[in-house]
Amino acid sequence: MAGPSPPAAHADGGPGNRAHAKGRQGPPRRRVQPGCLGVDAIWQLIGMYCAWNGALGTGRALGCQEVEFFGQIRPRDGVVRYEIDIVRYQELPTSGSSIALGDAKVLVDDQEIYEIKRAKVGVFRDIDYPDYPWPSRHSRGGRLA
Repeated sequence: MAGPSPPAAHADGGPGNRAHAKGRQGPPRRRVQPGCLGVDAIWQLIGMYCAWNGALGTGRALGCQEVEFFGQIRPRDGVVRYEIDIVRYQELPTSGSSIALGDAKVLVDDQEIYEIKRAKVGVFRDIDYPDYPWPSRHSRGGRLA
């Protein structure tokens, strides 16, 4: 019996300035997957989109506007699919940083189970701290102005 499809991801151009990214994975094997892992997968895929567009540096999840869960990923499920519409991508030339925003859906066997609005990821240069992960003046972060 064949197992689930291997992990895969791709991005392609969408209408206007939008891009469409999809990724898929096999299901977890032992228990229900926490919803926060699906949100993190969306942030990771948006980070990959930034890298595909030439962003260099360290990626950071910067939040999202809204998350809604109306299903879950169980061990018996087949394919988990992540769909993201990149609604904004901007390079910040003075700092060498990039920021992307996307609206996303997580689907299990073609049924939508999560919706994430305006997931935001930034890729920043020069934020690799030599004292990481120890407590320091760098260890708390802050708000973007």
